[in-house]
Amino acid sequence: MEGDQTNAAAPRVSIHRLSSPRVIADAHVDLLMELAYRERRLGESDVFASTWLPLLEQGGVALQVCPIYVDVTVQPEGSLREALSMVAAFHRAVRESPERLAQV
Repeated sequence: MEGDQTNAAAPRVSIHRLSSPRVIADAHVDLLMELAYRERRLGESDVFASTWLPLLEQGGVALQVCPIYVDVTVQPEGSLREALSMVAAFHRAVRESPERLAQV
């Protein structure tokens, strides 16, 4: 039949794709700043595992993005020191909870 349009060109949506689990990601710029500060200046330990990890797990966060941000007040002289302090805090957090965290 002429003029009869079929749905052959209509996009198909996969039911699996719609029902697949979603990943919640968090990207707090200040997370590593806080960890480094509390560990270095306040002498606290296990900060991520005792403070942040339970909250992130409770919220269903499966991916934590950890950018390294150096505040303008310490630039340029303290930039490297601050950045390395945050890198160390990140590695410490992963090392303290290897059964619950993985670096990707």
